[in-house]
Amino acid sequence: MTRYNGWANYETWNVAMWLQGCNDMGYNAMRQHLPERTPDGVRYDDPKVDVKEIEEMFLESDDVG
Repeated sequence: MTRYNGWANYETWNVAMWLQGCNDMGYNAMRQHLPERTPDGVRYDDPKVDVKEIEEMFLESDDVG
């Protein structure tokens, strides 16, 4: 599988970059409060976004902080 900057794909990487530093309410809950797209034009609900990987990012940030 081709990866993008260590993430599942470009869409997952892009969403992760815009969400870093956000609170830990979880990706699916947070998505309800976000605009439709990242500033780069990627939809937060794009089916290409690896939701599991985004959730893992939040879990890892909890372990650090």
